[in-house]
Amino acid sequence: PVQADSVMLGNHFFMPGQPGYKDNSGDYKYDPKAAEKQLEDAGWKKQGDYRIKDGKTLTVNYAQLTGVPTSENEGALFKQDMAKIGVKVNLVNTPSSDMQKVLTNHSFDVIAFTWQGTPYPMANVRQIYGAAAEGSKKPSQSNFSQIIDPEVEKLIPQIDTEMDVNKRR
Repeated sequence: PVQADSVMLGNHFFMPGQPGYKDNSGDYKYDPKAAEKQLEDAGWKKQGDYRIKDGKTLTVNYAQLTGVPTSENEGALFKQDMAKIGVKVNLVNTPSSDMQKVLTNHSFDVIAFTWQGTPYPMANVRQIYGAAAEGSKKPSQSNFSQIIDPEVEKLIPQIDTEMDVNKRR
């Protein structure tokens, strides 16, 4: 019965009200027309309900944590939104007990989960977003996206050693 206003977090490091918070969710706004154009430009042509390229249907596997209503709801919404732009989504039922194995084996295209919050939001930047070590081409074990951004890599040593909190942010 207690009502609370929900607030889009809009930031991967800071919580609303925390120093350094800036809502950057506008950078990733929902824009089906722009998505369709990007897919068309990449050669994924709509045929019937789905997009095809080189005889293959554009298909994304969403690792849905079974018995976790949030994950199941997100999976259903994701599938619905992707269908609007012609992307087929397979909801892959994944027991919660298998989540760590699925993450570390990178056996998913999309998975939704959250890290536990911390008062030191940039303490694990390399672990989550970077390479295994400075100069390495291999992602860290907890970089589940397996993406290494050269711009982030340049900043991690500064973040790790900067003592001035404002400069670090």
